[in-house]
Amino acid sequence: MYHSWRRYRMLAPLVGLLLPFAALAQAMFGNNSLLNVTCENAGFNCETRNETFFAEALGSVVFTMLTFTGVLFTILIIYGGYRWMLARGNETEVERGKAIIRSAIIGLIVTLASYSIWLAVAYFI
Repeated sequence: MYHSWRRYRMLAPLVGLLLPFAALAQAMFGNNSLLNVTCENAGFNCETRNETFFAEALGSVVFTMLTFTGVLFTILIIYGGYRWMLARGNETEVERGKAIIRSAIIGLIVTLASYSIWLAVAYFI
């Protein structure tokens, strides 16, 4: 029983990060979204444009996913440093920590590159 819990101990923070997104999904994309209610209460013209709704919704989803992966790779860098720090001179553990950090940095670079490509595409559409 103890060994099976150790395998899933990193799952709790992940669930904690994803739970607010699931709770706010209706508020973001529903008919009475928070943005529309705020817009109407402020006295602005809040007509929705049907031709851009899909692009805006897709942009919100992509931005949320890229933000989540950026946070995930940052946490992996910290975790790799933690493993390296607790290696206590054991070369295999040091190499494992370095590999985690190296992979997380590559993932962070790919995430930032895909975000910049998304911004360029969204700017020209």
